[in-house]
Amino acid sequence: MLHHSATPGGNVRAFDAWHRSGARHFALGMAYHFVIGNGHGMADGEIVAGSRWRLQQQGAHIAARLRDPETGANLAATSIGVCLVGNFEHASPTQAQRASLRRLVRALQQRYGISAARVRGHSDVHPGHTACPGRALRAIEREFTREGAQDTQRDPFLAASTVCPASTYH
Repeated sequence: MLHHSATPGGNVRAFDAWHRSGARHFALGMAYHFVIGNGHGMADGEIVAGSRWRLQQQGAHIAARLRDPETGANLAATSIGVCLVGNFEHASPTQAQRASLRRLVRALQQRYGISAARVRGHSDVHPGHTACPGRALRAIEREFTREGAQDTQRDPFLAASTVCPASTYH
């Protein structure tokens, strides 16, 4: 599930603090599994796995009541939240962010057998509620769907990660 931070900068620590104490009050902290930096608070294109990924916890990046229209599964329990730092209603992700997103998504697709059609933005599953992930990131999201699984090269990105069972993220 693709998101934008809707902020000019940020990092895992800042998002964790905001999610714990801000309007969200998430006891487990940052809602996302991964954050990709834009050079303002994190290195441009830097991918950081949050504690929810490291501890294999359910994300809190979408409403818990939302269900997958195809499977009926709870989306919060079965999706991987990826947040790119920036506001993509007003700007585009950097080239480094785009490259990192592509690498991360491809690695997750390979590891868990996720089809290109399952790479979605927040507003795709919660229309009318949010502009997230922003116009520019939605355009990039559509590229994943058009390209499909054409990139079959194995990516060692997740080789050292602790991972959930593959069936969790289909």
